[in-house]
Amino acid sequence: MFRLRHRWLAVLGRSGAERQYHGLTPMCRGAAGVTDRDRLLVRQLEPNLVRPTVLASGLFWERHRKGGYQTEQRASTKDLIVNGLKELRTEFALFQQEWKEKLESDPLVVFRPGEIDVVFGFESQPDLDRWVVTTDRDHGEGYSQAALERSPAGFGLFHGTLESRVPKDGRIKRAGYANIKSLRVRGPVPLNRITNVGFSVGSRGGHEGSFRLEFDFIGVEFDPSHQEEFAYEMYRQPKYIVAT
Repeated sequence: MFRLRHRWLAVLGRSGAERQYHGLTPMCRGAAGVTDRDRLLVRQLEPNLVRPTVLASGLFWERHRKGGYQTEQRASTKDLIVNGLKELRTEFALFQQEWKEKLESDPLVVFRPGEIDVVFGFESQPDLDRWVVTTDRDHGEGYSQAALERSPAGFGLFHGTLESRVPKDGRIKRAGYANIKSLRVRGPVPLNRITNVGFSVGSRGGHEGSFRLEFDFIGVEFDPSHQEEFAYEMYRQPKYIVAT
């Protein structure tokens, strides 16, 4: 009698949504047998009722893998083949140029002090095509404009206008940035962990307007007198706290 009375009190103490949840069959409660009706019922449960099946059903919000900037449309197999054949001609020309440079010149085995290995140049239009220009306007998050062109002196010129004015959508709080990023580093780069190079220009403190940044070339230099310093090594703490 005591067990029956205790069981009835436990059932009456539950909420309506929780009683409906426990009324589901064990098969429906499993992750493999969840139906649309059961998922709708689980969504209507009280917030303090959390079950493992809710996590398995994927009902919680998850952060986008691309940060919300993945705007590409999925292309069909036919479009992928056509676009791949178009890019194949460019890749073969680049492959031929790389082998020509490799056979004509000797590879650098020992870098001499003060010698600069040019990785990126800005002497022709194909050199500029290796860079991608991005602004907040491209993503609908502002009104900044930027472009990468050749200057009258024959160098690369990254110029544009930064605007901190935000769109009236109630979602964007800050705006005003422009950046350029290389597609991919080609050739033997000593720093094997670097795959691309980028530069960003942003407006801070309400300062906006036009900007101009000119590049001659981007290269790597061997400097024997240079001593590398990391941020962790420059981070100082009082004695007898860390690194004792």
